[in-house]
Order: sequence, then C-alpha cells, then structure tokens
Amino acid sequence: MSATALSALALRFYARPVTRERIDGSWQGGRWTEGIPLREPIRVVLQSTNDKDLSQLPEGERAEIYRVIWSEAELRTSDDGSARAADIVITEQGDRYRIIQSLPRHEGGFTRAIGEKIDDRGRRIGGR
Repeated sequence: MSATALSALALRFYARPVTRERIDGSWQGGRWTEGIPLREPIRVVLQSTNDKDLSQLPEGERAEIYRVIWSEAELRTSDDGSARAADIVITEQGDRYRIIQSLPRHEGGFTRAIGEKIDDRGRRIGGR
C-alpha cells in the first residue's frame, strides 16, 4: 500500500466533524457584494503546524496561530482573480480557521490545507 493510500485511510479513521463556511459573491456596479454564507458539515483532521509548514509562509505571518487541516472535502483559498472569499473551517469548540493554503492530493482523494485562526469577525488571532 502506498504512503498516499495510507494517509487517506488514516484521514478517514481520525477525521472529526466540523463546519465549512463558504461565501461567494459577485461584482455589481463596480462594488463587491457578498453572497449568503453556505455552511455544510465536513470531516477533517486538525494538526499543529511544524517548522517546515511555517517556513512556507511569509516572514511576517509566522507568529500567527495556524493548523494543518486534512480533509476529503475541497478547501478553497481566496482567489484574487474572482475575488471569492477563502473557506472557513469551524470546529465543534467554535474555533475558526481561514484557509490560506490548499494543496489537493488528487492521487489520494484528499486536501492538505493550512488554516489561520481568526475571531468571529474574521480578524487574525495571534502574535501581533
């Protein structure tokens, strides 16, 4: 069994329920209008980030609170081209993580993402 297949199997075994919040919108008359938030249940594994994960982030953001998020569901980052908002993962404890990096692993059928902890107003929580 390949390492990717083992990772997918472990993900299915250890995943816990969370809510994915996705907000789409559109440009209307030159102004951005947010759509209605769509919330749906998904299953994820949350892990602490390690030094390698943090080294991939911009220098000024390394003091913030991040988690590695594994899921079989799609997790989107914000897209400047379409101006869509990043997905937010909400745990059962109420912790909220905005997806800032998403790496789909098509061969395993899962996504590895990094989420930045935010408050209920979408602001960063962390070292600054």
